[in-house]
Amino acid sequence: MVQVTIEQIEEQPKADIASKPRKRRWPRLLLGMFVVLFVVLVGIAAMLPQILSTTAMKQQIADELMRDFDGTLEIDNANLAWWKPAQVSGLTVRDKQGGALAKIASAEVSTPLWKLLWSGPESLELKIKGPELYYEVSAYGETNWEKVFGASGSGSWKWPELKHGSNPINLKIVDGKVTVFDRVTNRKVEVDNIQIQLQKSAKLLSGLLTSETILTTDNKTPQPAGKVSANFQLAMANNQVTAGDVQGQIEKTPLELLQPWLKQFAPHLHLAASNTDGQFNTKWTGNFQDGFKLAFDGKLTAQDFKMKSSEWIPGNELTSSNFSGSIKVDNTLPTAPGKFNLRCDMANCVVSPIVDKKPSSPADTPESPTAAAIAPLLLGNVELLTEGTIGVAANSIELDSLTLKTKPGQISMAGTILDRNTRPLLDLSGTGQGNIMPLLQLAAPNLQNVIDVEKLSLSEFAVKGHLPRAETKAEPKIAENSQTKLPEPETTKENLFEEQPLSAVALWTWDNLECYGIESERGELWTKYAEDTLKIVPVTVRIGAEGKFAGVSRIEFGKGDQPNRYIMEPGMVLENVEFTEPMCRSWLKYVSPVFANATELSGKFSLGIKSLVFDMQTGSPDKLEGSLLVHSCRLGPGPMIVSATAPISGIMGLAGGNADTSFLKEGAKWLELPEQSIQFARRGERIYHDSLTFQAGKIAVVSSGSVGLDQTLDITLTIPLDLLPEKNGAFAQFLRSQPVEIKVQGTFDKPQVVSAPLKKLGAGAVEGLLKGLLNRRRKNP
Repeated sequence: MVQVTIEQIEEQPKADIASKPRKRRWPRLLLGMFVVLFVVLVGIAAMLPQILSTTAMKQQIADELMRDFDGTLEIDNANLAWWKPAQVSGLTVRDKQGGALAKIASAEVSTPLWKLLWSGPESLELKIKGPELYYEVSAYGETNWEKVFGASGSGSWKWPELKHGSNPINLKIVDGKVTVFDRVTNRKVEVDNIQIQLQKSAKLLSGLLTSETILTTDNKTPQPAGKVSANFQLAMANNQVTAGDVQGQIEKTPLELLQPWLKQFAPHLHLAASNTDGQFNTKWTGNFQDGFKLAFDGKLTAQDFKMKSSEWIPGNELTSSNFSGSIKVDNTLPTAPGKFNLRCDMANCVVSPIVDKKPSSPADTPESPTAAAIAPLLLGNVELLTEGTIGVAANSIELDSLTLKTKPGQISMAGTILDRNTRPLLDLSGTGQGNIMPLLQLAAPNLQNVIDVEKLSLSEFAVKGHLPRAETKAEPKIAENSQTKLPEPETTKENLFEEQPLSAVALWTWDNLECYGIESERGELWTKYAEDTLKIVPVTVRIGAEGKFAGVSRIEFGKGDQPNRYIMEPGMVLENVEFTEPMCRSWLKYVSPVFANATELSGKFSLGIKSLVFDMQTGSPDKLEGSLLVHSCRLGPGPMIVSATAPISGIMGLAGGNADTSFLKEGAKWLELPEQSIQFARRGERIYHDSLTFQAGKIAVVSSGSVGLDQTLDITLTIPLDLLPEKNGAFAQFLRSQPVEIKVQGTFDKPQVVSAPLKKLGAGAVEGLLKGLLNRRRKNP
């Protein structure tokens, strides 16, 4: 029997089968993409050194490095690869005109490039081969580097971070060279074979420097010029130098090597010398702003020493055949004042004007004041000796003594200098000996044309107040297209002392002084300088036996382009002074031409001034008004009076009578000036005077008119002919009623008598004579 069993099988629906999820593949996709990206990045990283070595990338990097400066950077080759040390070669920095400032043959690190990605235990070394710096000093501190990078700012300079991770990078410079072009003295100094071993850490920077120098001058071949060596250790904090210990030596080296550093402190000063030998040892801590401790011991000798400055006696040069100096400073104790001692000796010292090599203009003739050469000043052997203490508080210097000895004379002083690091506040006093007039002529060259003095001494003096700021400042120079911003001004300690304008007083004495024909023996006067004004007050200024100078005056120093002015205060200037020929030749002839070229003078006068303002640049008075008080005077007249009085003889001959006119046949021989007061004043370019009466024999002559600053004459001589009171007749009456007027023009040396007034007078005299004859005939037919 067959039994059929039927089982029920539950079959899943097709829709459910279709809806079952498949196995996901996106992780494999992401993994593939990551692998591809990793391969790309590895490829880029592997090719990165080659990418950076391309010309376009090198130029872009160079432009970015020089973005804030007015110059260009050129990179010839960058040899970069992960498996070898990185090397860059052919670096050149140029200004906008294409002039080279610096070159580096090559720079290379001592480890493969891939090791620079992380720091290891060993220190790296950066080796720079063949660096060359070109430094040009064009004129008194102006350099080619300032055109590109600007001058140094007032902030403290920081050393660059020479670190790889936490380890320092040792710097090694091989076969370096520095060339200094000195355009002021036309010298070129080359420092060759510079070898520097520099090790820097977070707390110490140490190294050794050696080099040799070569000097090239005009029309000479380059010559070896000595060696420079230095061993130094500098303490560091926050990547700044906080202390140092340096020993150095120079042998037969030009002093121009100091110029790049000297210009940072005194940009107006320029020093030059040959065969400079010196050595120094110095230790210091701190800085000028927060406190500076220094121990220094140095010596320096040089030949053919030269010094120029655009502010200290500009236009002149100081030279010395041999220079030697030594300085010792010990300011290391924290609470006690330091000591310093300085000595400088210069042999055969001369100050001479700088000769302009440019061709002079036709207007600059040897006779012109501006073209006239100033004689060199021979100072002989000059000694500068000073010693004192460096105070702890207020950055002060106690100047125990400072003595400057020269051949003409010497000056000694002592006192205090406060706030020496920002703006010095002076309180000094001293004395002088010998003749210091030659030194004054350096500051005021035109003074020698006005004053001739024997043994002018500065008996005593005192100076107090803040030293004026220098005209030339080392301020940063930023190019117009530069993005560099000037640093904000720092707060200094300058306001610790209230502003005190500089003032000075001095007592001057002399053995003999001559000024505009006025001579004084053994006189003295006080001067006081304050607020750009020098006041001059006579103490005892005797002139001759009984005369004296009593005028109080002042010199106002102009600012900028304004000229200096000499101003006399109103009052009596000269009292009971004897007439002299030099006075007549210099200034009395302008008051009245009667005194022009006068000889054999005798008599006395006084001079009062209402207004006198003298332009010291042009040498002429802008304002002039006063009075000449003649007490008595007898003189032999000059050419003008002789020529003017000669025609009187002919006129008197027509008059007849007993009048003696023989003394007038060739002009007056002697003139007498009675007591009188003559007023004078400047109007325009001429000096006018009122009536001045003089007598030639029995004839009284009145002079009036003006004298030009160019010495031209416009004078009228009036002669009242009243010598025939007992005579009657038309001619005698005409002479009594018509005074003779003689006009004189021309110059002092070549006077010209104008003939028209004399012709008119002659015609009147003839007419009177004819009338007299006619009347006589009528009475006696």
